[in-house]
Amino acid sequence: AKKSTGRFIIKANEREIYNNHVEKVNVDPIRVPKDVIAKTNELVLEVSGVGAKFWTTNEYLLESFKITADVTDVSTTESSISLVVPPSEASNIEKATLRFVPECQPERVGLLEISINTREIFSAVPDCGSPRPIDFSPALLTSGENKIEFKTDKGRYLIDQIKVTTKLEDSPSYAYFFDVDADLLRDVRNKEKHVNLTFLFSDDKEDKEAEIIVNGGKRISMRRHDDFEWSDLLDTFLEEGRNSIKIEPKRRMEVRKLLVTVED
Repeated sequence: AKKSTGRFIIKANEREIYNNHVEKVNVDPIRVPKDVIAKTNELVLEVSGVGAKFWTTNEYLLESFKITADVTDVSTTESSISLVVPPSEASNIEKATLRFVPECQPERVGLLEISINTREIFSAVPDCGSPRPIDFSPALLTSGENKIEFKTDKGRYLIDQIKVTTKLEDSPSYAYFFDVDADLLRDVRNKEKHVNLTFLFSDDKEDKEAEIIVNGGKRISMRRHDDFEWSDLLDTFLEEGRNSIKIEPKRRMEVRKLLVTVED
């Protein structure tokens, strides 16, 4: 302001942001509040009236007039990854843990915020370079796709070795019994008849996996993906009299019907 008489008034988008006498050539920067800024902006510069001194003139001569701004690039202040939880496990998680290694410089970074499906599970400056486990509520995980977000308002983080581990609740086991008489056992030994174990599932979408224990010690591994049905022969496992089948599911599965049948 090489020349300045009167009060200098500045309005941004009809809001007054400055009204004062300018008493030096190099005027200190005048901050424009963020809440005033719009997509299209109007700046009005005014000089106060002379009042009763009608013979005088208030005037300003301005040079090197500039509008500047500090712009923050937020594109690198947050990142996210997706985690898929099978429907068969979503309701059976007992404990969930997120592990990661944050590479950073402690004196140059701000808070690291971590959220799962928009629910915050961590907000602090972690130990840079050290593995960090965070236990969180299994209720935050849903069936299907889940979103894990990392955010910071200062500095640079490199998040490495991201891993989510879950501990499933122990699946209950189920026992079933059936009888085999001497005549049937003889026919099976002579390969004239066969005894078949069949599972009929409620869907053909979910993975199915279980250990089947016949008569206390003989094991059959059952594993299926896109099938409604699974079956296997029990011929070599049978005993005369009462026979048992114990099912130990490795993951949650819905069985519509279990059959032990005799076939020629």
